Amino acid sequence: MRPPGSGGAPASAAFPLLDNVPHCLRRGALHLPARRSERGLCYPSGRLLMPTAAHFLYIPGVLFLGIVIGWILGQRAAADHYAAQLRRQQQKPK
Repeated sequence: MRPPGSGGAPASAAFPLLDNVPHCLRRGALHLPARRSERGLCYPSGRLLMPTAAHFLYIPGVLFLGIVIGWILGQRAAADHYAAQLRRQQQKPK
């Protein structure tokens, strides 16, 4: 059954370039997604999706980069604090 206002054209005329694409992947699909138990091959199943091998390099790389940037910024902050503390001690009259 077609939604109202579809013009009565068959699917191949309405979507001539999408004949081999499943209906749920078409951008012009006007229906709500089916319930989980009624979904077909167009929707991902409940199986666990594994990350690609790039994640095993990317995630530790970003973590390491964050540690290095934090180390550098922390070192600068500690040096600035130490310098400010020395200035305060020199300005304090005895």
